[in-house]
Amino acid sequence: LLEHTLLSEAADPTFRVQRADRGRVISTPGGLKSRALSTGGRAGTPEVYDLTLDPGTREIADAHAAETFEHIIVTAGQLRVEVGEKAAELGPGDSYTFQADAPHAYENRAPQPVRALLIMTYR
Repeated sequence: LLEHTLLSEAADPTFRVQRADRGRVISTPGGLKSRALSTGGRAGTPEVYDLTLDPGTREIADAHAAETFEHIIVTAGQLRVEVGEKAAELGPGDSYTFQADAPHAYENRAPQPVRALLIMTYR
């Protein structure tokens, strides 16, 4: 009865399709939107998010658990990522990997939105 439904597709963790109009979206008052593409949940499975930052958005993130890494790939716009005293200016196609067990920030100083993919991996 449930064959070929969303429930049957979700039941197979080794083969999962998520359509562009699906996924939990988190929005902050400051202008960040994050849509979960993959929520991990299994050992060795990364969490993947589609991020959008409106112009003028600065989002400060708390430190994650020890040995957590974030991998950012910018797909459109310009993104500044700050981790402690280090900072990176990223454009379309640029990527940045950092240890995220310290406070960090994302900032869009440009007049157009930024789109990026965020991949989180855990120890």
